[in-house]
Amino acid sequence: MPKKNKTGKDKAYTPRVILKDSRNKMKKNKITGDKNNAARFNMDLRNLIDLTSYPAMIVDKETKSILEANKASNEFYGFTRRELLTKHLNELIAHDKKTKSIGKGSVYHQNKNGEILEVKVSRKSINIGKKKYILVTIQSAANRKAGKEDILHNTFFKDFIDTNPGSICLKDSGGKYVFVNNQWANLFGLEKKHVIGKTVSEIWSNINDAEIIEQEDKSILAGEVDFIEKEEKVITPSGKTKWYYLVKKLVLNKNDSTKYVATIGVDITKQKIVEKEIIENEKNYRYLIESNIEAMSVFQDMRHVMVNSAWEKLFGYSQQEAVSSKFNISNLIAPESKKNVENKIKNYEQGKPFGSRYSFSALNKEGKKLELEVSITGILWSGRPAILCTLRDISIQKRTEEALKREAFIFDNLYDAIIISDLEGNILNWNDSATRMYGYKKEDVINLSSSILNPKEIGTKITPQIIAEVERSGKWTGEIEFIKKDGTHRISETFVFPFKDNRGETIALVGVNRDITERKKSEEELKESRRKYKELTDLLPQTIFEINLEGKYTFVNKAGFSTFNYLPEDFENGLVVYDLIVPKDRGRAAANILKVLKGEKVGETEYQVIKKDGTVFTALIFSSPVIREGITVGLRGILIDITERKQ
Repeated sequence: MPKKNKTGKDKAYTPRVILKDSRNKMKKNKITGDKNNAARFNMDLRNLIDLTSYPAMIVDKETKSILEANKASNEFYGFTRRELLTKHLNELIAHDKKTKSIGKGSVYHQNKNGEILEVKVSRKSINIGKKKYILVTIQSAANRKAGKEDILHNTFFKDFIDTNPGSICLKDSGGKYVFVNNQWANLFGLEKKHVIGKTVSEIWSNINDAEIIEQEDKSILAGEVDFIEKEEKVITPSGKTKWYYLVKKLVLNKNDSTKYVATIGVDITKQKIVEKEIIENEKNYRYLIESNIEAMSVFQDMRHVMVNSAWEKLFGYSQQEAVSSKFNISNLIAPESKKNVENKIKNYEQGKPFGSRYSFSALNKEGKKLELEVSITGILWSGRPAILCTLRDISIQKRTEEALKREAFIFDNLYDAIIISDLEGNILNWNDSATRMYGYKKEDVINLSSSILNPKEIGTKITPQIIAEVERSGKWTGEIEFIKKDGTHRISETFVFPFKDNRGETIALVGVNRDITERKKSEEELKESRRKYKELTDLLPQTIFEINLEGKYTFVNKAGFSTFNYLPEDFENGLVVYDLIVPKDRGRAAANILKVLKGEKVGETEYQVIKKDGTVFTALIFSSPVIREGITVGLRGILIDITERKQ
């Protein structure tokens, strides 16, 4: 079994690791030189040599009979696999070239059509069972001479990556940085020349972080994992917190088989900020969950405490059934996903990292199979830790991990939809993410104007505006309404930059697009919830207020303004809670505030308070701590004027 990635104690490093198929491991089967037994040659070994792009064959060490050949061998020599398995290795040598020396390791071979091929033959002895065989690889001289430019000196690579809005870097097999783009360098406040040639541990301030990153790189280079994706928190040199969605995978330079570890980072800070703001306001949870179009549930103490109508529709169970103590959550999980999900639940029970996003196979009430992607967020529900689960049905559009292997590294490793157009806005190319985002196949849109993706009243105007702005300032950034093939209207966050040739002339435009429809909806829902909260508190006759740890007012309702005769700007300019309490009560108030912030129950407290004009009256205050992400950040209270009651 592949080794697990070590994540250390830092919860920011909880990679989702996609393991390779263990069937690729070689089995110890005996193979004889008999041609009749070649048909029974181990399928796993055939898969192994099929992984190389060069012609490769397994040859009997004694007889030189070809026992197995990969697909590249069939294509290179023009023989079928069956035809190759009837030959000896020497039969591939050109008849009239056998004795001619053409350099160390190089010979002339002949294909099925009689064409002479100059090749370099590499041989390596291997043992299978108790018998020895030879692994032969063939490299065409033409291929060796062509394409000498490697990935690090490719002009397209450097220009595209350096102008890409994502943070991208490459490390060699020794763990040294060989390339970083501008965004990566700017993120960490480093100059490229101070990074290239150094290892992670040489530039990373946190030793634990460096060890985790280096272990991940080693796992990828060793083939223990295909790729790693995770969300990671980054503290910039200016002290700002940013969140990135990272993808790590192996990149192979086909010219010389050099291995690199590529890391692509997409800034998801805005998305994280929205998620945090939703979590911070517990009163908004139920409204947001109930009104959300995606299936959502709150999971606490190993059971559901709430599900929304979209969840009921997805699974077919009523909320009453779902939140019942008798409801068995395992009934929702398909057999092939039970072990994976149960391990994540077990990690949750033990307080271990269990991943913020993953996919699994589920079953609805009728037993119908669903392919779901779940996003998990830790929240406080009724003052205790819980998990907010957002489930998206990906049965029809299930993401395929094999796409990352088939497509070019630069173009289709990117998370966002990429559209390349000419200088008139006509589409020249786009990646698989664009197909998923817009619904059109690539062949349906090539050579069409990119304005077909937008409403008519927008498309005819926005395309010329974008082109003009890129020509003027070198980039264009904004939000654009687009229409999917099925007619659905959505919103994209778009970044457009020029693609230049070797002479520095702009020959095309590259658009990086991300669907932010759900994020915009969440932002609007949050704004609406805040508006309703303010309207509700403004209807109350009592003073409702909030203060931070420094005692400054962060919120006061209308009743508070009228009670104390202060204007909103007075509070905004730095009024503190003690400014409204008579001097003799301030010490007692400070002690009670400290108790509340520590979580102690204080109950109702009576104080003498002061209006702006100096009038003193008696007030009763009820207060409780404001807790966000498990941390006390302030105090919330209700103030009631009891002057008449005291009289």
